[in-house]
Amino acid sequence: MFKQAIAPYSKDKEGKLRVLDVGSGTGDGYVLLSTLLSEEGSLGSSYDLDYLGIDISAQMVETASNLYGNQNNVRFECADIRTSQLEGPFDVYLSCGVPYSHLTHDELCQALKMIVTNACENSCRCAVVVDVLGRYSIEWTPKWKESRWDYRMSFFESEGDAEATWMSFYSHQHLQKIVQQAADVVGCQVEKFEFFDRSIMVGRHSSTGEFNPGLPQYRDLVNSLLDPSLETELSQLIFRVELGSAPEHILDFFGQFSGWWNSLVSDATAHQATCV
Repeated sequence: MFKQAIAPYSKDKEGKLRVLDVGSGTGDGYVLLSTLLSEEGSLGSSYDLDYLGIDISAQMVETASNLYGNQNNVRFECADIRTSQLEGPFDVYLSCGVPYSHLTHDELCQALKMIVTNACENSCRCAVVVDVLGRYSIEWTPKWKESRWDYRMSFFESEGDAEATWMSFYSHQHLQKIVQQAADVVGCQVEKFEFFDRSIMVGRHSSTGEFNPGLPQYRDLVNSLLDPSLETELSQLIFRVELGSAPEHILDFFGQFSGWWNSLVSDATAHQATCV
């Protein structure tokens, strides 16, 4: 996703790729991006990264600065994307780790207004990566009727219960509507939208069962396929999920997807039996 965001966009006169990482936390976005630039020959030889990470948490900003602040053209600042005035043009407005889901829907619209206003003021063609939690994930089918609820990142907890945090969830239609609304208010033209789902079956809560206890642990099962010391029972990978209440096109998608997936698993099981 980052590669697609970077590749089409221009650099400034100094040959820098100017990146604003919104909700940068402890610097995971910087690590992902700098690794991509160093490993992807078609990108790494072309760009000199100029990175600014902003986060509302002073503690996270301090941690990120201690970890990566000694790198050239890398800095972290404490700021709130909903209210802070952005300075200077950026080629990519980055986000990862679903920072925008911490905002209400109205707050997300306000944050996007700040971004598109800055882009327009600087007459800068840019890419905006908006990372959010997907509303219609099989990890939380009982919650499909709600677009904001008390979410827990319990996969990060080694001991005790994770604290519940109210988070916003989006279908791609809802997210597109909010982005377009923000752009229209500012008078900023959106060239195109692209949507990606990076965890259709392997989201972290498919392991915890936190919000859908009956869900097979698909994440663990898929990961086990990559471990040569484990022998995975392929029949456990069959898609058997009781879906919740959702728009017809969502149910149609999962109907088609499960057909493709289960056919693949069945073929793999037959091949495995032949090899044995």
